[in-house]
Amino acid sequence: MQSPASPIQPVILAGGSGVRLWPASRRDRSKQLLNLVGEHSLLQQTAMRLHGFASAPLLPDPIVVTNREYRLVVAEQLRDVGFAR
Repeated sequence: MQSPASPIQPVILAGGSGVRLWPASRRDRSKQLLNLVGEHSLLQQTAMRLHGFASAPLLPDPIVVTNREYRLVVAEQLRDVGFAR
């Protein structure tokens, strides 16, 4: 008998040093935290794409991997688009 399929674990990578898009990005404001295209940051746009998948019964909440320096702004930006955790 087969065991149930393990769910896909969404992972959002939101780290980096913020130097490649200088002067728009800085060490304290990396590119994923900037509104480069539209009214939301790249991080927020990525999280919003998961909303459709997040309602799937086997799909767990995404894990967000970020730098210690960005943890508060990442949490704030995710809350702003409906990710409460």
